[in-house]
Formats: sequence, C-alpha cells, structure tokens
Amino acid sequence: HDALSALLEMAEALVEPASAEDRLFDENTRTGVSAMAQRLAEMTARVVGCEHVGIAAVEPETTRIIPMAIVSPDPEEHRQWWGRRSHAPRLSDSSDPAWAERLRAGEVWHGSPRNLLFNEEPHPFQLPTLLIAPMRVGKQLVGLLSLGCDSAEHVYTPQEIALVGAVAKLTAL
Repeated sequence: HDALSALLEMAEALVEPASAEDRLFDENTRTGVSAMAQRLAEMTARVVGCEHVGIAAVEPETTRIIPMAIVSPDPEEHRQWWGRRSHAPRLSDSSDPAWAERLRAGEVWHGSPRNLLFNEEPHPFQLPTLLIAPMRVGKQLVGLLSLGCDSAEHVYTPQEIALVGAVAKLTAL
C-alpha cells in the first residue's frame, strides 16, 4: 500500500498545477530541478523500500554525471555524492565501457558498486549490491537512478528490478 501511495505521489508531483517550486523547475533553475529531484528520490526510496537512492543527470553533450539528489542514512555518502558536482565523471570514464552502452539501451544494471570505477573513483554508495537504472526520454539517456539496500542478504527479484526500471522511466519525465 505504501509503495502504491508513493507511486501516485510521484505521478501527482509531475502533473500538479504550477506552484512557485514548479515554476522554478519549468525555468530549469538548479534550485527547482534539485528540489524536484530530491522529492522524487525520497518517494523512490518509499516505493522501492531501499535506504540509499541517488538521482544524477547525464549531460547530453559531455555525458557528465551530475548529482541531483540523494537519500541515505550515511553522512559520508552525502559528502561523496555532492563532492562529485565539482568534478563529475563522464559515462565514458567508466572502467566498464559496456556498462554505459547497456544503460543507453535501457537496461537496469545490477552488481557490486566496487566494480564501477570512474577514473579510479568508486560509486559513493558502498553497498553489497546496487541497481542503476537509466532515466531516458525516448532513446535519450538523461539521468541515472542509483539505489541499494543496507542488507547484504537482500537479493533483488526480477519484479524489483522491473519496478526500479519503471520508476526511472517515470522520474525521467
């Protein structure tokens, strides 16, 4: 029930009448986009039931991965996440070039964040396993939704992976 309520809130947030915050979002100001991204990250955490959620934009021209929002109980993850704004890695900087191609193709990636290095720098979420879902508008990759659970025993089901992919598509809108 909580997941359905959060999904409905996400849909409402995307279509509600223009408030002051939405006008900021429409004008593409950083404050408005970040506020909306943070709200969507918090709702995503509720929908999926994970403690760690990150939303990053992917610049079309440069493929820089720009942090937009984070939900995490770990202050160090917050520091590392926001620290990447000043030196955002590019998709092409990944230690696994096929990873970026799979994301561009719309696949949800599932694996150890230790295997994801960008210029020798690991993903800020140092969890046993991580899901990274592409946020695409049409065929254009516009962002990445990263999430993970604290429990080392958590095994993502095909249904959870599909849900994360659907949430990423909704968030991209």
